Formats: sequence, C-alpha cells, structure tokens
Amino acid sequence: QKLKSKIGEVAYRSKLVRQYQGRRVFFENEPDKLQIIASLKERVRKTKHDLYQLKKVVATFSPYLEIGAEFGHRAGVLEQKNKTQGFATDISLESLKMAPFFVKKLSLGKVPKRICVDANNMPFADNSFNFVFCYQTLHHFPDPCLIIEEVYRVLKPGGYFFVNEEPVKQSFNLNLWRRPTKLRSFEKLLKFLLILPFLSRIGKTETGYSILEEVFDLKTWENSLSKFENVSLEITPYPFGPHAKVIKKSTKNWLKPKLHERLFIFVLGGGIKFLAIKKGFHPSKKSKIDNLIVCPKCKVGLTKNLICPKCRFQYPKVSGVPILIEKGLLKKLYPQYLKHD
Repeated sequence: QKLKSKIGEVAYRSKLVRQYQGRRVFFENEPDKLQIIASLKERVRKTKHDLYQLKKVVATFSPYLEIGAEFGHRAGVLEQKNKTQGFATDISLESLKMAPFFVKKLSLGKVPKRICVDANNMPFADNSFNFVFCYQTLHHFPDPCLIIEEVYRVLKPGGYFFVNEEPVKQSFNLNLWRRPTKLRSFEKLLKFLLILPFLSRIGKTETGYSILEEVFDLKTWENSLSKFENVSLEITPYPFGPHAKVIKKSTKNWLKPKLHERLFIFVLGGGIKFLAIKKGFHPSKKSKIDNLIVCPKCKVGLTKNLICPKCRFQYPKVSGVPILIEKGLLKKLYPQYLKHD
C-alpha cells in the first residue's frame, strides 16, 4: 500500500466521522448520521450471525485482533457476547475515537481496547492471538498476500483467521465510472435493471482520496492463503447465483468451485468469506493482553508509558487510543501528535 493511500485514508476518514456526527456534510453521496447508524445496526446483526456460526468450530476467541475495525462495533459485539479480550485496530485514529459514541448508539455496552496501527506492520509479538478477523478491509490493499502474511505472523499456532465481505473479481465490467455509496437516481434504475454491476464499480468517494478499491480473482485469493493448511471458504455471486463452498485439500489449485459455480463467479463476481486455521498447537496461557504489544520497529515490549526500551521512542496516546505506527510513517500520518525536542 503506497504512502498516498494511507494519507488519503486518514484524511478521508477524519472528514467522514464529522459527517457521521451530523456536524457537517462533506460528501453528499455518503451516509449521514441516521443512515450510518442504520447501516451499523445491520453490520452488528450480521456479525452476531457470523459469531453464532463460528462458535461451532472456533475453540476460543480470546485474545482476539480486529483489523480495519473502524468504530470497534464488531469487536464490541464479540466482547459483549463472548466475554473476550483483545484489540480493535485501524489506521484511522478519528474512526477509533468515535467508538464510544457508536457503542452507546448500538447498545453494545463495552468499548473495546483500540490501537491505531499500520496493518502492514502491526505492533504485536509473533504468535499472539487465537482469533484474528476483518470485514471489508483487504480490498483496500493492492494485494491481500502481504497483509495475510502479517496476520499469519501474529496468529498463534492453531489460531483462526476469519474474513468476510470481501469482493471477488468479475470477468466482465466496462468500468465506465465509479459509483458512490448512496446511489444516484440513474444508478438506482440501472441497479433495478440488473446491469449496474456490469457498467461501474464502487468507491467513487474513496478513490478520490487515493484509497484503493481493489477486486481480486480466485487465483489471488488462493495464493494469499497458501500458508494456511486448513481453509473453509464460501463465495456468493452478485446479484444472484449458487453459493460455492470450498475446503482446502491440497497445496496447489485447490480453490476450484464446481463448474456451474465458477461460471456464475466468472461472469458476476461476488463476495467471499473464509475461515483459515494456522497449523500447529499453542497451549492456552492466561496473561495480560497489553503484554502482546511491541514496538512496530524493534519488536520488543513497550513500557506502560509506551516507550520502546530499545529505540527509546515514546508513542503518542490520544483520547485513550495509542498510535503504534513506526516513527517514519507516524510523522507522515499524525505529525501533530509527535513530541518535538
């Protein structure tokens, strides 16, 4: 992910959260306060459904890590329903700062621990988490492989990695324009006629800020999951078609749905979700989750004041949210929070 994309993500989200608060309209075709709350309620409902299904196979959710957590609402559901501990992380500090506001609006009770991070270089020790998850996040990177490698690093042997609401590339799309979140009148008509997905792609507002809105083909998804021995995966064509369910049974060329399912996916694209398990076994030990935090540069534990004992850099903490991003990148994204000698 290029620097301009990370800078764009921070700038875009800082404006969007103000719009969500009803303070000012920056983007006419993005949700307002009432609309985002309605949308978050639907995301909470879907998260509860996913967790209900995951409980049947996941041994333990704690400690957990959420990547691209935004307002921490999904992590809030996880903690509310399962009495777990972990971290909700995002590169957008302003989004994480809004967690108490939305947790209250959604009646989730507890605000999860939040950390502002760069997903390419997460401030956690190797083999830290039993459960890592993300929604609508991986398509903001040029390739999911590097992020999933970082997930694999921080995941304990025997740990689970769950992903949902990510796109699968369709073969036919004229890509004549990018459409916003709130469809305009002509786009609503084209959607009703079932031809909108063949003419345009999502992400108009985001791409204007250099935020990536990628779609990956099945081969890319297969390669990104190569390190995981056990993977169960489901692909749902959009806007219709049979659900394809695949279980990894070999190391190469395993992501092959049935022929008629591949045809729908090839033409329509769709959404993908999967549960991957890291090989091995890690005995469960109870310890403070703060002990999992390390300096993103030196990979050694931080003091209570967020000082690295090796490089002596003190990471900032804003509104209760530590910003644990490597110093060079931190200067580019959040220079206002650095102490000047």
